[in-house]
Amino acid sequence: MVTSVNGIVTPTANSAALPGMNESFNLHHSGVRSGIVIRGKCAVQTLKSRYQKLGNPREASIRQLRSASWWRIFHLLLILPLTLMLLSAVVGAVRDVPSTSCSLIAERLRLRNTNVVTWLWAGALSGFMFGGNWQDLLAIAASWLALWRENHRRVWRFVAIPAAVFVKRNASIFQPILQKVRFFDPSDFYHGFFSRFGPREFMGVRLHGAWWILIYYAVIMFVCNIGGDELWWRGYVLPRQELAFGRAAWVIHGLFWSAFHLFM
Repeated sequence: MVTSVNGIVTPTANSAALPGMNESFNLHHSGVRSGIVIRGKCAVQTLKSRYQKLGNPREASIRQLRSASWWRIFHLLLILPLTLMLLSAVVGAVRDVPSTSCSLIAERLRLRNTNVVTWLWAGALSGFMFGGNWQDLLAIAASWLALWRENHRRVWRFVAIPAAVFVKRNASIFQPILQKVRFFDPSDFYHGFFSRFGPREFMGVRLHGAWWILIYYAVIMFVCNIGGDELWWRGYVLPRQELAFGRAAWVIHGLFWSAFHLFM
């Protein structure tokens, strides 16, 4: 208990000490003013103790991020930006065409029916990226056949394809040099995030028996990754860059696209 005699506030003998307050004190304030001072000191002491438990705000935010679900982080850092790219590509295409006809929007985003040459280039690119002896041979053969069907007769284009495969197969020669080039220092969170893509778990969800993850991942990555990444870069951005840069557009486009994927 606290008593006030002649405007002097003193604790009684059987009163419990307030947190952060001295056992004996004199406050020459009475009534409401004394209560405000006491409560103010208690509030300051409470905030101080909570701050000491949490540490500084940066460490607290890092702990909250680490304690968050990897499943939520996956959707926040990857799926949400890709979804916004998909929506931006569609909105941009709608603004570019004179009417909201689906055929005009599809043509603006270069969504055309695939032909034999397109499938040949798709197979060649898949073989080139996958690697291996038979895959590289498939890449060269499919590329040559696609060039022949497109009526390309310049020899250097046919020579450039096996040269590119040769450079890819011997890229390890440049590994010591490339390892010295550091675009950024990957943090523990970076390694932790990309280690959650398997083989035992996917973003904190155990894969054993969870077949729905396969369907969910295939659908959401097809819609968001293919739809967002490809429609934005190849469907919306590239045609505009071709108008601005002409034949050099594919080089500039490749540089911007590579810079966008540096974090990978």
